[in-house]
Amino acid sequence: MPTLLEKTRTLFTNVVNTILPIACVSCGTIGDYVCEYCLENLHAKSRIQTLLVNMIELPVLSLQTIHTKLIREIIHLYKYDCVIQASGTIKRIVQKLYTELPNEEKKAFTENVIFVPIPLHTSRLKWRGYNQSRTIAQALLEESDGKINTNNTHDVSQYHAKLKVDESKLANNNRLIRLLNRSLKTKTQVGKTQHDRHENLKNAFTLNFDAFKGLKGAKTIVLVDDVVTTGSTLIEAATILKHRLPYSRIIAITLAQAPLNYTAKNGILL
Repeated sequence: MPTLLEKTRTLFTNVVNTILPIACVSCGTIGDYVCEYCLENLHAKSRIQTLLVNMIELPVLSLQTIHTKLIREIIHLYKYDCVIQASGTIKRIVQKLYTELPNEEKKAFTENVIFVPIPLHTSRLKWRGYNQSRTIAQALLEESDGKINTNNTHDVSQYHAKLKVDESKLANNNRLIRLLNRSLKTKTQVGKTQHDRHENLKNAFTLNFDAFKGLKGAKTIVLVDDVVTTGSTLIEAATILKHRLPYSRIIAITLAQAPLNYTAKNGILL
């Protein structure tokens, strides 16, 4: 049964889509948030960096860069404008970029791994209605399993129904596990210095013990997030996991990489 907030969002989206048809965030073509031409011409620009903090070494692979207009705009639309209907587009982008990775890079995400999305605080999850990192993780799981879902529906009620089913099964999924909880409602990281980002995220995550008790010997844990800047979020999450799983390898993958001087001004990622 949809909540009042979900019904309001659905009504608002239907009104907006009637007045302003869905258009490609890159070229403006009517029909989808990213048109087929722009998607076809979007290619992986993978970058691997290694974060090292407090003896935690975390390799991070980013599929693209925030400098690319299409990536910048679709992340802003999905994450900050809370356009839940863009979830299918996000998944198609992630899956296309992932397939273009060199085999040696993809190998790290296919052999005895579990995907762990960076969690949102409960209040933010309720407000937004979805976790963008989990959408990316689901896309990676489907692609690495060979179960590509190309459904790109804009029906928000159908997506909410699917979201609730998936969330209820998340802890029991063999390869997509809600292993972390967001214990603190932190302020947005946008515009903060590297030091402030680290301070903002101290003690932000806790282990999800229910999921942890059912965890069976994964050799590699893949943290999944939308954007990496300084890596503060990923390092804080990896620190919690490494403490409890000292013999597991922990790596991370993000849709995009952004330099520290990228900030949000007037609602636009610069």
